[in-house]
Amino acid sequence: MINFQRNNFSGEILSSHWVGLENLIALILRENSLSGLIPASLFSLLSLQFLDLSANNFTGQITEVHFVTSSQLRKLYLVGNNLEGPIPGFFFELCHLQELALSYNKFNGTVQWKKFTKLKNLVALVLSYNRLSGNLPGNFSEKCSLETIDLRQNHLEGKIPRSLSNCRKLKVLNLGNNKITDTLPYWLKSFSNLHVLVLRFNNFHGNIGCSRVNYTWPALQIIDLASNNFSGILPRNIFLDMEAMNIDSVEAHPRLDHLHFQSELASIAY
Repeated sequence: MINFQRNNFSGEILSSHWVGLENLIALILRENSLSGLIPASLFSLLSLQFLDLSANNFTGQITEVHFVTSSQLRKLYLVGNNLEGPIPGFFFELCHLQELALSYNKFNGTVQWKKFTKLKNLVALVLSYNRLSGNLPGNFSEKCSLETIDLRQNHLEGKIPRSLSNCRKLKVLNLGNNKITDTLPYWLKSFSNLHVLVLRFNNFHGNIGCSRVNYTWPALQIIDLASNNFSGILPRNIFLDMEAMNIDSVEAHPRLDHLHFQSELASIAY
């Protein structure tokens, strides 16, 4: 493992830096001042499982890499750089990938969601604060293993796909600050693990009460529907249904997943 995070390293990292490091398992260079392009050779290190280049000054597009299906990469964090262009296609060939975090960059274009179905081990998908467009994915598989979906602050449209109901392990769904037009997806109430639901600043509309759904929100601790077009009567039972917020649940589980909410900047930590 190489861990150089939180220093003042600057300059570019070159392909020649990684020649011969075939047994490197983890490379952590986050929170430095590194710049230039991310060398494609990093993704050819066959033993690498964890790559974190977050909070640097990397720019430009990531060069496509071929024959990465044998890669062991499980966690890829490129958060907080100036990367641009479409999401590289070879990311979808990283068959062992569990966590993909690309937020706070300038990735753009229409996301090819069908390719995400290749990532059968993906647990966390974090693409927030980019410039991605198109409709939301509509083809979540029955074997979906996702626990976190954070797509906030993009230009995504359409409706929340019903196939999302296949993601039974989902804990966090953040679709805030997009252009989604839909009604409140009541069927999410059946998700026993859902802690955070953020739909703020979209075009959601209609009632937020539904007598046809008998489920409650058993684990929900944060629900943010601000700045939409919801209307009608505010039903009393919607608050009673939020079991994780009642006093008995708080006393029984005083530190449920360490969630907190900062209203000043509408930021959510989980």
